[in-house]
Amino acid sequence: MLKIKDDVDLKELEKYGYELQEDWYNRPVEFGGDSGIKGEYIYWKHVAPYTSIEISVKDREIYQRWEDLLVSVKEEYIDDLIKADLVEKVSDE
Repeated sequence: MLKIKDDVDLKELEKYGYELQEDWYNRPVEFGGDSGIKGEYIYWKHVAPYTSIEISVKDREIYQRWEDLLVSVKEEYIDDLIKADLVEKVSDE
């Protein structure tokens, strides 16, 4: 599995076209307050037909969403992040 390095400011992803937004499925992590349920946040970028890259703000893991499935990311879609030395491998999944 690939992730963004811990010492990288995630706002750096915006330079590469990623947008911060609430997770598609709005998995709840907090209840109450004026806004009700609050979900996790991801950095998101559309990279090909029916395909996007999602980076979890919580754990920095990088996923490829193909239609409605999360799969291991193809490195060709994050080549710019790899070349900028923002990515590290944390497992062989």
